[in-house]
Amino acid sequence: MIRLTELLTELEFASQEEFEEYSKLHNIRRDTEVIIAGRKTTAGQVKPIYKSTDVPVCKPTKTEKPEKEEKPTLARIADEKIYDFISDWIVSSLSDSKKRQKLLSRLDSIDIPDKYKSVPSEYLYPAQKKGSIPDQKYISYSYTIEGAKRMKGWLAKTLNANESELEIVKVPVSKVNILISIPTFFKATAKSSGGRFKDLWEKETEVIVKKK
Repeated sequence: MIRLTELLTELEFASQEEFEEYSKLHNIRRDTEVIIAGRKTTAGQVKPIYKSTDVPVCKPTKTEKPEKEEKPTLARIADEKIYDFISDWIVSSLSDSKKRQKLLSRLDSIDIPDKYKSVPSEYLYPAQKKGSIPDQKYISYSYTIEGAKRMKGWLAKTLNANESELEIVKVPVSKVNILISIPTFFKATAKSSGGRFKDLWEKETEVIVKKK
């Protein structure tokens, strides 16, 4: 017995739905040429249309697997810790010298990348009491004279001195141990974008130096 579908070399359908209904009732060879909605192809190349009630039997491909969430890198975690310590230090009370030194000590426990220690100058300018060396372990310097002048007011509070008692001195960068350049950090990480310290790295020149 010869089936009609074995004699036909080409079938034409108005839509893919019509083709699928026909294929359910007839065994169409995969190499049979079909024309569906004016498009010529073979029966084996026609992809089935899945309805909402259909359950595909094919296994999901790699592209169908949900994308894994990107895990934070160690560098990014370190940046977040640095940002938290600097933020707490900036808003801490100037008169609470012990707390401020403790915050910087915790910051010092992080392995701060060298790129956050670079400054655009060969010299730093601390404001300190005339004829004396600060006894604090962590000291604020500026990489410009103008920045040091702006810092004199609040440095006087942290050093328990009058502003008139402070003088600005010039120190080579090579002679100090920089813990971190705050504006450099904000600029490199863009942590200030849209935040409360948005303009800090643009206007400030503060560098935290660790006494050797």
